[in-house]
Amino acid sequence: MPTRDEIEKNLQNYPKTHSTVMDNVFGMFKSDVYSLSKDVQHNEAYLYSRDEWLDFINEQADKTLKDELLKDLPMNDFDAVIDKVGSGTYYI
Repeated sequence: MPTRDEIEKNLQNYPKTHSTVMDNVFGMFKSDVYSLSKDVQHNEAYLYSRDEWLDFINEQADKTLKDELLKDLPMNDFDAVIDKVGSGTYYI
């Protein structure tokens, strides 16, 4: 699995595309990954490592939000998280 730093580098250099081919790293259409990369670059989505994300969840003062974030954690392992403001969380 790629590290947070590898994912960040990949997002910074992701080519513009309208392709509906799946990206092997992100498990999304390449056009969606490109859009997400722009969101990260414009601070509309944030990239976290697994440990940073778990720390963020544990520091949440709002118990309801904390419970919701913990409930949504994938059962399988993940190395990075992209949290898009108001639109969802992507586990990589």
